[in-house]
Amino acid sequence: MLRVNEDCYAVGVTSRIIASELASLQSAKSRRKNAANKASIVLIDRTLDLVGPAGHHGETLADKVISLLPRLPGHSSDVAVNMADLCSKGSQYSQDVVMPGCLAHPRDGFAHSLLNTMITSKQKECLMDINRHLVEAASEEGLPLQLTGRIGRINADTLEGHLKLFKGNRQAFTNHSGLLQIAMATIKTLKHDRYTMMEKLQSIEKMIMLNSGDQDCPSTLSQIKQFMDTENNYDLEDVMLLLVFVYSLEGGDCHEDEDEEREIQKALVQAILTKQELSDNIIYLVGYQPTEDTVRRGIQKFFQKLASLGQTRSHLKQFRSVFESQGFQGGHKSIFKQIIDDIFNPAKPDLMDIEYKSSGLKDLLKSGFGMFMKVSKPRPSDHPLLILYVVGGITCSEVRLIREAVSSYKPNTQVIIGSTSVLKPTDIIHRAFAQDNLFPDEL
Repeated sequence: MLRVNEDCYAVGVTSRIIASELASLQSAKSRRKNAANKASIVLIDRTLDLVGPAGHHGETLADKVISLLPRLPGHSSDVAVNMADLCSKGSQYSQDVVMPGCLAHPRDGFAHSLLNTMITSKQKECLMDINRHLVEAASEEGLPLQLTGRIGRINADTLEGHLKLFKGNRQAFTNHSGLLQIAMATIKTLKHDRYTMMEKLQSIEKMIMLNSGDQDCPSTLSQIKQFMDTENNYDLEDVMLLLVFVYSLEGGDCHEDEDEEREIQKALVQAILTKQELSDNIIYLVGYQPTEDTVRRGIQKFFQKLASLGQTRSHLKQFRSVFESQGFQGGHKSIFKQIIDDIFNPAKPDLMDIEYKSSGLKDLLKSGFGMFMKVSKPRPSDHPLLILYVVGGITCSEVRLIREAVSSYKPNTQVIIGSTSVLKPTDIIHRAFAQDNLFPDEL
């Protein structure tokens, strides 16, 4: 437990409710009275910017691993790694296995360092770091290591060749268990059936962002329709994620007229009706035995929620847009980057969208009547500790972005990043469109 006296701030409607409850919580008031250290906590609504988690444009290896591998049962921030390839001959992974491999090994210094690299570094650097640790571990155990291939060119086959040296060696496996699980997760990700499609979706998203700033280019929805017409191996949720991506990025500006939206809806209805197997998320929308009528109603409901997602920032003043025009091109400026920039800006601009929640009369006077009392309004950067908490999940690429944004200001403030979970793209479809949010499947 952090024994601090915290100031509560909120960005977004849900965060405002949570911050108000936290500020007035009786047990928290008692803790604040006895706390010697001060801190700030900024709560941020996930729905204000879904471009990051809905997209596939993250540069971190950790995001790709989390996106492609199954969840570790009972966890919201880790994956289950099939380690059967390193076990005795004939071993098979099944859901009945009590402890599959995973990413988090807090008591293993090497594994902890590797996981940090996977979150904060580019993929090429991660692969080189994992390979280096594997080579060092194999040498330490006296395994018959053969270094082949070009220096600096590390791929799944390179890692797999080194990993197989540990097969059947119980002592070596035990000594380097965390490293081997992370290496295996990396190999499974790079060789995953969906990895190529992920890279293709990443290219489409980059093209959409680049073309968004050029009025001579086709509209965003027409580009998605073209993808549906020309690509044969996409999943329905791929298209839905592209739609979430563009509606969160551009709002209602992603199509030229309503006819384009209707064309996409018709194409989705037809695709669902002709699909042999549907995912659980699609079934939630259209029913277990979909008819043309139920599918059409489900897709209409989906687009109504899309329109709402495009309006989640409409009440904001500073952070109303996450679309950044760069000449004839466009780009995404994460709301988290904007918040960090405003908090640590040396000019100390007014924080119109970062709402302070007072916990007592003194704080209320300080925040509400500062102009009359000549007292500066409280800011999240006032204290040596700042907790940035995203309500609804965060991606590893966003953790890296926040880390780099904070480092660029070199503040005298320690920043802790927290969230309810580490997100994969399909989480967005499930949580925003395929569950009863009054009685959610997961928190």
